[in-house]
Amino acid sequence: MIRWVRRVVQIGFLAGFVALFAQTRYLPGLMDTSRPLPSPVPVDAFLSANPLLALTAMVGARAWIPHLLVWAAPVVLLTLVLGRVWCGWICPLGTILDGSAHVLRGEPRANQPPARLYRTKYYLLVALLVTTIFSAQLVYVFDPIALLTRTFALAFTAPTQLGLVHLSNRFPEAFAAWRRPRSSFA
Repeated sequence: MIRWVRRVVQIGFLAGFVALFAQTRYLPGLMDTSRPLPSPVPVDAFLSANPLLALTAMVGARAWIPHLLVWAAPVVLLTLVLGRVWCGWICPLGTILDGSAHVLRGEPRANQPPARLYRTKYYLLVALLVTTIFSAQLVYVFDPIALLTRTFALAFTAPTQLGLVHLSNRFPEAFAAWRRPRSSFA
């Protein structure tokens, strides 16, 4: 039963991530670009709620950032009470990995990595925090939300924009309003 509840929650968070990502992209010229798309949830909610990104942002800034505390503190508190809440239930990359493992090889195997590998994540965390102290934000190379956001931008946004440019060149009359130069001072 708990497995199905977890899957439903994971799919809900993945759908939320995709919806928020889609709201960060819109077609210039087809709508008023001076205002962002309306959303009851900030489009950076997953980045803000990510405890690792919140910690490294505050260490790098050498200050408490209340906006990040409001979003990340509940995740940390839930993790202290329930265990790996972020990785196991909320993180959309974990959902994609679980789903792809299920599709590629059936039910996920319960293979455990060697015990010595468990320490590696702590060494990596310390290394990331040390580099953050010296103003090198390497966490954005390793963090799953940052990786997934960049992957979505590269895999979906860039081809969509290239396709629209190709279509606007092929059918210029249909895209006349979109191609019209807009003054940034208007």
